[in-house]
Amino acid sequence: MFAPKTIPSVGNRRSRVQETCFHIERLAMTLGAGAQLPTFVELRRDTGASVVTLNRALESLESRGVLTRRHAVGIFVSPNVGRKSIAIICNQSFVSGPEVSPFWQMLMDGLRDQVAARGHELSVHFTLEGEGVEDSGVFHRDLARAVEAGRTDGVFGIGLNRQAAAWLQDRGVAVVGSHGKADVEVLVDFSHLARTATVLLSRRGCRRVALWVGHRHRVTGGDFSPSKEWNEHPQAAAYREGLAEAGLIYDPSLLIDSRFLPAFQKGVVRPTFWEQGYQMALHVFGQKTAPRIDGIVSLSELFTQGVLIGMERRGVAIGETSGAVQVAAHNNRGVPLLAPWADRITCFDVVPADMAETMARTLDAVLAGASPPESPLWHRPILRTVPEATLEREPSLSP
Repeated sequence: MFAPKTIPSVGNRRSRVQETCFHIERLAMTLGAGAQLPTFVELRRDTGASVVTLNRALESLESRGVLTRRHAVGIFVSPNVGRKSIAIICNQSFVSGPEVSPFWQMLMDGLRDQVAARGHELSVHFTLEGEGVEDSGVFHRDLARAVEAGRTDGVFGIGLNRQAAAWLQDRGVAVVGSHGKADVEVLVDFSHLARTATVLLSRRGCRRVALWVGHRHRVTGGDFSPSKEWNEHPQAAAYREGLAEAGLIYDPSLLIDSRFLPAFQKGVVRPTFWEQGYQMALHVFGQKTAPRIDGIVSLSELFTQGVLIGMERRGVAIGETSGAVQVAAHNNRGVPLLAPWADRITCFDVVPADMAETMARTLDAVLAGASPPESPLWHRPILRTVPEATLEREPSLSP
């Protein structure tokens, strides 16, 4: 957990220097950037501090950038008081490689906007491995040294591993992240999508709704039934809940995990999401005794793009017409990957700018001293009911 930076104290009681710092800092925040504080004599009178205690408190506040002292002029609130040093740290694999979702860059752009709107200082970093890495294990030495020196107040982490997050937390840096380890994680609620999309397709007449899933990790090959692996998975459980709500019977053969496709040999490096989806459609609709499916729920837009192309390759009609297969899928708003099928499929949009705003508000609260909210915070995709070009941003954070 995040342990905020503090001035050392004895036991649970503040020292006189801490008490004096607290009093003067609160006054500085009230007066605002650039304002002149009372004189040294007046501060002694107001705080009841000794000369030595007051000098130590002023030195501490000056070193932290709260105030500045000008000889023979006075004590002033720093022009940068309240300004924080914020870092965005992104897992390198999220933005480079054979397949990259535009979502991560859009999320980082949204975080940049949030930091700029608050007037904070921003730096952007990517995790590393090998030469130039400090004992943090994944950070370049410049970032590691800035953290060690106390020059980083908070971090937005994207895809941070446990080691990276723990290293930051041990040094009193608050971490709010997405799809990785953090004090507070903001995650897309794919379980909500699985249940809601299943119910929606049933209301549109589907009676054989399948859940198809792709993975970031190594594939397994067709060695054993995915129902064993997926029986307790939250997204699979949500899918079954959706079926039950719709009055439909759960058929394990309709819950298909790309890790078990025969096209992928055991232990090979993970194919791209697109290839997983494409091979899924070729396999399912290419069987002589293909399972009867009239609806598909997909939880990744890259995976869905492959599915749709594979369905067309197999001559499977897509949409709500008689004999066609309906598709309900995750989509990142502003990303055109599924645009060619927009009038034939149902999209549940995730808005990167909204996720960035949620992450920024959460970090604001933690840096202000509030207890971190219970993690994770779930960000629910929004059912698209009108063409994307006409959409306005809507709140999508689950209660």
